[in-house]
Amino acid sequence: MKLREEIRDITGALPDEAQYERARSSLPGYSTRRAACISLTLHAFCQSVLRRFPLEAGIPPQFEVMDERSAAELRREAQTLMLETARRPGPRAHWPPR
Repeated sequence: MKLREEIRDITGALPDEAQYERARSSLPGYSTRRAACISLTLHAFCQSVLRRFPLEAGIPPQFEVMDERSAAELRREAQTLMLETARRPGPRAHWPPR
């Protein structure tokens, strides 16, 4: 499918020349990478978008993706902290604990 047609399918109208050029220039290698993009998982797609536009997403440009093991460890630590805080006597309105 051609880029103009894909823009039409998304927006409902064919792009004018300025819109087409902006889309084309923001997607270098569009035609050669199109097939590769289709096979990406959702997580891989999001990661590629964040790598390309980190400042717009409000993250540091050199961010690192956390591996599954580290993520599981961090989740366990957060759950432990939450449970320990919930077991303490007194008000529980302050999170995170001070």
